[in-house]
Amino acid sequence: MNTGVHWGINANGTCFPKMNQYEGAYLCSAGNTASECTASSGSTSAESEFAYQMDAISANWEIHMAAYMDWVTYSVEWVMGDDGYIRWEVEGQPIFEVTADVLTNPPQDTAQMNPKKIMIEEPMYIIFNVALSSSWGSYPPNAGEGSCRGDGSSSMDNAICNSFPMYLKIDYVRLYQDTSGDTDMAIGCDPDTHPTKQWIKDNIDDYVDDDNPDTAVSGMAFCDSNSDCTISTTGIITGSCSNGRCKCKSSSWTGPRCTEAASESSDSSDSDDTSAVYGPPMY
Repeated sequence: MNTGVHWGINANGTCFPKMNQYEGAYLCSAGNTASECTASSGSTSAESEFAYQMDAISANWEIHMAAYMDWVTYSVEWVMGDDGYIRWEVEGQPIFEVTADVLTNPPQDTAQMNPKKIMIEEPMYIIFNVALSSSWGSYPPNAGEGSCRGDGSSSMDNAICNSFPMYLKIDYVRLYQDTSGDTDMAIGCDPDTHPTKQWIKDNIDDYVDDDNPDTAVSGMAFCDSNSDCTISTTGIITGSCSNGRCKCKSSSWTGPRCTEAASESSDSSDSDDTSAVYGPPMY
């Protein structure tokens, strides 16, 4: 690796991704009349009204033809702390990186108006977006103008249309976490530094409505073997793996992986019980 660069792949400056930094749209509560908000119907209570702007940075990478012919591995490496970074890779080759100092020590004007932040470290969900947006050039030939092939005079349009239907397939999504003693990583969905479970309980009204009540979960976590669904494989067996989903042995055990005693679980948002289960732990 060359000195002074994050990764040698871009050291000669010939394969940088295309950068696109921009101010995102305003996110507003229903019926918010703020001038920055898009008009919307409905209403929101004053206590939960909001309007804020999303800042965004993206990098576009023109992938090789192999991505359309075979499986390609994409990965994101996320390291927390002041020396951390978020790095995107294709087939093991880094293509883009945001380092912690971009957030913790951003460039400043004389008025020091650019706020300093901490490296992103709160628990996150993984959302795999497979939508194809017309904003990024992903649309079929002659969209909205008639048939796919148009008048049939374009050989490129004809070739694309002849290939339909096309499929975007995902073979797997895997999450790896560093569990070594000297790691700065937080493990699981409810780390000590960010007590997510307690936060949800203390703010349960923000997470439930009439259609989505607070409900204790009994089994149904994805599993590969019986050991994924019990507190012990040699002592008390609390659950088993059936058709790829956990199934609790009796009503005495609950939770997605059958690892919570039922007496410690709650299915009521009015309960003071702190042991309600909100999803499978990240083992």
